[in-house]
Amino acid sequence: MHLAAGFLTAGFGQVIATLWAVKDPVARRTTDEVYAALIDQRGHASPVAAADALHRATLATRARYPDAPTAWTAYIHLGR
Repeated sequence: MHLAAGFLTAGFGQVIATLWAVKDPVARRTTDEVYAALIDQRGHASPVAAADALHRATLATRARYPDAPTAWTAYIHLGR
């Protein structure tokens, strides 16, 4: 069982995870981009937009590292 599936089984509605290790600078920047897309101007999170936020962050990572697919193909979104 993948760790992300464990979180879903534990009751989390959505999980963003990676299928393999990603270098820290890439992971940190991708995470920052995901949260920037999730948090609105009032500081509230929009969980409905989690998959879209990950998609946009992954596209940005892909644009920065087009010749390193392992940097951007590792990310997955699971859940509603």
